[in-house]
Amino acid sequence: MGIEDRRRMRARYDDQGEREWERLQKDPRNRVAYEIHRRFLNRFIKNGDHVLEVGAGPGRYTFDWRT
Repeated sequence: MGIEDRRRMRARYDDQGEREWERLQKDPRNRVAYEIHRRFLNRFIKNGDHVLEVGAGPGRYTFDWRT
C-alpha cells in the first residue's frame, strides 16, 4: 500500500468518525439512545475507574459521559 492509499484511507475514516460523532445529536431517536448510554455509564462507572473502549466508533459515549 502506497502513501497516497494510506492518506485516502485515513481521510475516509476521519470523515466517517466525524459523521458518527454528529449522528448522536441528529434526531430524537439518536439523542435518546445517546442519553440512555450516558445514564448507564454514570450509573456503573465511578470516578477513577478506567474504561477500555475497543471497536466502539469515535468514542463519543465514553469521551463525555460525565457531562
